[in-house]
Amino acid sequence: MLAKAIVTLPTPTDLRLVAQRFVDHAIEPRLSPTDVSAIVQDLGYPDLESFCRDVGLPDHITERWKRFGVSSEMGQIFAFLGLQRSRVRDAVDEFEATRNVGLDEFFCERGLI
Repeated sequence: MLAKAIVTLPTPTDLRLVAQRFVDHAIEPRLSPTDVSAIVQDLGYPDLESFCRDVGLPDHITERWKRFGVSSEMGQIFAFLGLQRSRVRDAVDEFEATRNVGLDEFFCERGLI
């Protein structure tokens, strides 16, 4: 694999990026499978399989995440998605506090909040 990478990567900068990717995925602490499951549930999915299917990820990624968790950088993306979902929930709650039009029910029925 390393020989193939050396042949296909034309510059030392590319090798540095490959080395960084290796560190990110193999050495840095990962988000545990339990934490990943909790996050996707907070995002409104019953399980990791449903989330990955909705995103369009291949089955082998789902299996890998179930077994090994996700990289810290992917964990940050999950945290961002959760933050955005929370912000939408807060905005809908604030809107509904002054105008009872059922926006919260509309978003809840569609699994958006």
